[in-house]
Amino acid sequence: MQSQALAGQMHTLSTFVNSTTQTAAYLDIGCGRPLLMLHGFFGEKTCWLRLIELLHSQFRCLSLDMLGFGESSNPEIRYDVAVEVAFVRQVVEQLNI
Repeated sequence: MQSQALAGQMHTLSTFVNSTTQTAAYLDIGCGRPLLMLHGFFGEKTCWLRLIELLHSQFRCLSLDMLGFGESSNPEIRYDVAVEVAFVRQVVEQLNI
């Protein structure tokens, strides 16, 4: 599977962080046990495409744009670990993974 084809499988959902609704952009590719991939500072969801190419036949690979990065919402808030954790927690709960 080529990286460009994988990148075309993007989804979004709404989350509620810091009393406001935010959009979470993510890739959801493959089937099997879920494997959530989180990028580092200045990263985005497509940084995992090569790994997803290797694993999508064995795992449901989910790659998330963290809050303030990529195609997820970029609210004017103070970003810290607690905010990002709350964002990821809501995504995990909504996707039931």
